[in-house]
Amino acid sequence: MTGSGVVVTASPKSEWNVKLFSCDDKGTCLYAWFLPCCAMASARTEYDESNFIFNLLSLNPTMARNIIRQGYGIEGNACEDIILPMFVQPCIINQMLAEVRKRGPHRAGEHGQQEWKKGLFACDMGACFYAACFPQCAIAESRKRYDDSSFCLNCMCGGVALNRSIIRTGYSLEGNCVTDILFSCLLPVCVISQCLQETSQRGRIQAKPAAAGMH
Repeated sequence: MTGSGVVVTASPKSEWNVKLFSCDDKGTCLYAWFLPCCAMASARTEYDESNFIFNLLSLNPTMARNIIRQGYGIEGNACEDIILPMFVQPCIINQMLAEVRKRGPHRAGEHGQQEWKKGLFACDMGACFYAACFPQCAIAESRKRYDDSSFCLNCMCGGVALNRSIIRTGYSLEGNCVTDILFSCLLPVCVISQCLQETSQRGRIQAKPAAAGMH
């Protein structure tokens, strides 16, 4: 059981409901091909109700696919998340958006905003030292604690504001995209340390199981 009172169990991985080169929904397919950045932002916004503009400005296809795949507990790995967008980016974005629309929103945390267990200026010496001296590793560690995603992928592709947004949205914590950006720009070490301590307290989030009959 995590610190947030959510029991985390090892759930079997599910398959993508939408195949990589599927174009069943012509509207989604055209959106992904002609407005890929907007379609990618829409995919995460519809997935976890995060801010569209924030996603448009801060997200890349690798991280978008990883967030959605991890959250739904879909088969795959970090290498696929990195390599596939390099070669078939519109197809990846179409797959993500169509998958989210099939499965519905994913709110893994509790409903209603909760308070952070650790304040922005809560100073754990170990977490603060880690955040100050090895910021990318600390970002990757906090995300790995949150959803067991790849440490290497998060170390290479993760950012302070995006990481805070993922953790804050998943746990349903107080704040918004403005605070994610503002605090990350002005107090990056404090934000990274807070995320490390929060994920240490709350533990791994529960992946949302696929709806019946969607395999």
